[in-house]
Amino acid sequence: MISFFEGCGIFAFDSLRRFMARVLIIYGTTGGNTELTVEEVVDLLKEKKIDAKMMKVEKFAFDSLWEEMGVAGVVILASPTYGHGQLQEHMIPFFLKLSEMKLEGKPYAVIGLGEPKYDSHYHIESSTILEKAMNACKAKKIHYALKISRSPVLQMENLIPKWTEKLAEAIKQLA
Repeated sequence: MISFFEGCGIFAFDSLRRFMARVLIIYGTTGGNTELTVEEVVDLLKEKKIDAKMMKVEKFAFDSLWEEMGVAGVVILASPTYGHGQLQEHMIPFFLKLSEMKLEGKPYAVIGLGEPKYDSHYHIESSTILEKAMNACKAKKIHYALKISRSPVLQMENLIPKWTEKLAEAIKQLA
């Protein structure tokens, strides 16, 4: 990676623009619905020529996640909601350490899923929890939360592509 001060002219600017367009999605999943949603978002972003990567929170050490978040141009956090408005179990330790990250000005978005049969008042609360945490870190929200009630399969043709289209537009405005 060439730093901003190395190289010269358009090459340095172009490298910076590619760096800024990189999207990292960190997610937790138990039943697979969040992973299915994240995979779809990544595929749709790649169709828009936006570099996107997904990392399942429990498969990486915190240091790896922090490093990846530091170099990503945009961070998306995704989690289902369990019980009475709680994050997925593997997202909780990550969430508790989030305040240690220097995220001031970091562009972000969130994805929350839920099932109203568990608690109709808090069934997509994960999106609110993640947004509040990123706002507390002074990160910059670039797009409204993608909130999916029940199975994401029902949203693959409509809600997810529309949300991702608007997200892609917001990301391209950052470059």
